Amino acid sequence: MRKTWWALSCLVVCVLAIPGCYESLTNIATPDKVVFYDDLVGKYQAVDLGIGRLTSEKGVGKGKDKTYGYKQYDEKDALANKGTLWIIKLDNEHFYQVSVDGYETLDGKPVYAIGRLRIEGKPGAKTLTGFAFKSDEAFFGDSLVKTVEYEHVDGGEKTKHRALSMPPEKLQAYLALRAAEMTEPVLKYKQTGPAR
Repeated sequence: MRKTWWALSCLVVCVLAIPGCYESLTNIATPDKVVFYDDLVGKYQAVDLGIGRLTSEKGVGKGKDKTYGYKQYDEKDALANKGTLWIIKLDNEHFYQVSVDGYETLDGKPVYAIGRLRIEGKPGAKTLTGFAFKSDEAFFGDSLVKTVEYEHVDGGEKTKHRALSMPPEKLQAYLALRAAEMTEPVLKYKQTGPAR
């Protein structure tokens, strides 16, 4: 359940087995909570936690003006995955929501990865750090958290996973309430330059 961080590593890279992101069938990127920061567009390198490098650019297309398109590269600099990143502000805390192109449930629903995000540094030298609860049980063991099982096809084989599934406003409220408990750093990326 608590797999990789930031489907920038996350969903598809649950394959990479970095702990820290939570799979969700709930889209928490509601228009009133999504924020976009121009200075987060650029190139990033993993520091301490995380894998490889990534690039982010402003999303394009209908309804994408407050999203980031991203590409994540492995340690051999091969494209590992790409998709969409949303930054959500709940009270005074930032959270991320990521989708990976082509990763969905067997019945075609998008699967997201979510977690708490800290943004630090000056423009052009930002650091993005992802945080999770110290244990899966702290999150998924809570009776207020609702989850469902879903199926996904991976390499031609059906696999079963468990994901968050509750109304967006309830999940947003829950994350905002428990943000201070999400203190386990699970990835860190440092901005190394502009997008191009």
